[in-house]
Amino acid sequence: MSERSAHGEIRLEIEGDPAPEPEPRTRRLALPRVPNAALAAVTALLLVAATTVAVAKWQAGGRTTAEETVLEFLNAARDGEADRALELAGAESWDEPLLDPEALDGRWEIGTVSQVTFRDDGREAVVYAEIETRDGNRVGDRFTVDLDGPDPTVTDGIPGIDAGGVHQGVAFNGMEEPDGELSDLRLLPGRYEIGRATWWPFETSEDTALVLGDQIKLGSLRQLDYLPSAGLLTLSEEGREAVEAAVRDFLDACLETAQGSCPFVLPEGERLTRSGPWEIASYPSFGDRVTGIQFGRFELSTRYPGEIRVDVADEAAGTVTIACDLRLEGVSVNFFGEGVANLQWGAEPPCSAAVAVD
Repeated sequence: MSERSAHGEIRLEIEGDPAPEPEPRTRRLALPRVPNAALAAVTALLLVAATTVAVAKWQAGGRTTAEETVLEFLNAARDGEADRALELAGAESWDEPLLDPEALDGRWEIGTVSQVTFRDDGREAVVYAEIETRDGNRVGDRFTVDLDGPDPTVTDGIPGIDAGGVHQGVAFNGMEEPDGELSDLRLLPGRYEIGRATWWPFETSEDTALVLGDQIKLGSLRQLDYLPSAGLLTLSEEGREAVEAAVRDFLDACLETAQGSCPFVLPEGERLTRSGPWEIASYPSFGDRVTGIQFGRFELSTRYPGEIRVDVADEAAGTVTIACDLRLEGVSVNFFGEGVANLQWGAEPPCSAAVAVD
């Protein structure tokens, strides 16, 4: 209801609850300010952590089938499981000494294993791999993985290494090929100590090679797709003794029974008649360096010539003694068994330049 006041004001009264008092305004707390540089650093750390987790997950379960196959092949070779490695390479167990578990040395590690190409039809992939030793020696090669069969295989896991320049008698981790055949050397991936066999007529030095596929890293040399030869060979003490014995035995046998290749022949065209037996005044000696080796056979070179003598009758001078230099050029040697040298005497007749002696 309303009523007029004495001053003419009109007052209104509303029945019911009075209006509530207004709530007091609350103050908003100010948060501390964070510099932009600090926010950027935190964001970078979060990104690094996320990336690390992603990479770890990829390494744990993100390999392709081809990569897993190559990795298993390398692990089998390193762990001495030759049969498993051969199986993964699509080969049956080969009866070769250098593919025997005893020829494997596990002192190496697996480095990179990464697929680099993939055929559109999904039947084949190429994987690049590296292995290395603790001293930093490293070798890499590409492998083709066949994915078309019931089980993936590394088709070129044991392709063979060209070793045509290497001479017989070389051992790999103490094992050697039968009959010394090294033209096509098949080795599983790994570390190999290359040295001499049980008996070897040449001086050799120990060396270490790292082999992967058809690639080999030998000592300080660059990575190669063949096994290099040792260059000039030097006869060992055992080899020299074997050759000296063969030379003496051959010449002594010629004194007893003349053979077609014996050097005891008088000069042609001269009117000389032998009037006495041949005599070996001294045996020829040869150099230690060996050159021209092919299929295990090498040629000798004369260091000091020997001398043979014989009495001859000359129509004008009567009976005289002539001396001839005995050289070894044209004489070739190979070895059979331990300490046995075989000669082929192809030298020119020594008495083509004979001289008379007292």
